[in-house]
Parts: sequence; structure tokens; C-alpha cells
Amino acid sequence: VWERLCLGLPSVCIATADNQFQQLLDLQSAGYVLATTAIEDAKTFLLNTIQQLAASSQMLSDLSQRSLTLVDGSGVNKVLEVIKAQILHLRLAQIHDSSRIFNWRNHPIIRSNSSNQEVIGWTDHQKWFENRLKNNLGPLLIGEIRTGPIGVVRFDIHKSNAEVSIYLVPDADLKGWGRLLLEQAEFWLKDHYPKVKILHAKVLPNNVASKRLFEKMQYRANEKHLPLEFVKEIET
Repeated sequence: VWERLCLGLPSVCIATADNQFQQLLDLQSAGYVLATTAIEDAKTFLLNTIQQLAASSQMLSDLSQRSLTLVDGSGVNKVLEVIKAQILHLRLAQIHDSSRIFNWRNHPIIRSNSSNQEVIGWTDHQKWFENRLKNNLGPLLIGEIRTGPIGVVRFDIHKSNAEVSIYLVPDADLKGWGRLLLEQAEFWLKDHYPKVKILHAKVLPNNVASKRLFEKMQYRANEKHLPLEFVKEIET
């Protein structure tokens, strides 16, 4: 039944075992299948159902469309997201993270997607990093799993607004973690900085991956700004 729903195939079902009755009753009452649990009346049920379907092609179409809304075929990805969420841990950056963040930030891939694409010197980085940790300019979060760090999320806070910057650890084969990392970082921000109500993100025009990420996370694009700005209101 679930495989047919996933494919949008209209289904006429007859229960032939006790453990099928309740499932078919539920699916029938919700309008996902045409079904009967009365085995002894199967002949009459099939005759009446076939006559109804022959008289109305719209009934088949409606069943098909309704089926696709229940089972979208993305179950594997959904399960993976749940598992990932259980093993992803966020923590505030510490002074010992300075050298790693320095190397990540200066990686060619990360620089190519940053507003400042110049190589940052070690002395300048140290001053920025220490100032960041001391002066409460906003959280600098590192996402980690059992095998190591996966990415960095920075929130620059000004009153009720925060600008978000995110990147995954380069050359670490972490495709698919960006959305979960940003989602968990937003939850963290909501818990620790409840005064923040609006998130902003600036994206270079050629950074397709970041555009897709923020769109999936329900950020609205403001195309009047260059670089492109995405905005999201935090739900209370």
C-alpha cells in the first residue's frame, strides 16, 4: 500500500488478514484508497467500485494526487536528518580553536564565497578572534560530530537583528550537513539570545549552494541588495 501511495497509483484494496483491517479502515476513511474489510462481500464491492471508477476518471485522479501528499518517497533522507540531528553537537568556539578557524577561513573555497576574499594574516586573525571571544559581539559556534568538526556558524548581533555566516569544513566531504547545521544554530540562538527576532544573510551572486540553503531554510531573498541579502523572521 505505501509503495503504491508513493508512486501515486490509485488503489482498490481488500483485506485478507486480520492485521490488515485497521490499516485499510484508516486509509479508506482518510480518502487515500478504496477498500473493504468484508471478505465475503468482495465481489459486490469490486463490482460497485469498478462501475464508479468507469463513470468518473476524476476519482482516479483525486486518489492519485491525495496519495502523493501522504508519501513523498523521501523517507530515507528524513530518517537520515533525524539521525544526524542526534549526533550533531554545537559549542561555542574557544581560544584553542583559533588556528583551525584561521586555516578554514583562508581555504580557497571559503574565501571565494566570502565578501572579503583576501588571505587573512595570522596576526590580524588572532586580534579578531580574541576580540570576538572577549567582547560578546555574538556567538561563534562550531558544529561537531563524533569524527570531528563539520562547520562554523557566526552570528553578528545588533539589537534584535543578527547577521548569520556559515561554512562547512573544507575538503571534509560533508555534503548535506549545511541545512542541519544552520537549523541547529538557529535553535541555539533562539534559546540563548531570545531578543533576536530577525536574521540576515549576505550571499555572493555566484554562490549557488548558499542561495539554495537559505531558501530551504525559509529565508526571503531581497534582490535589491548587493551582495544578495536573505532575511528571516524568527518564530516566537
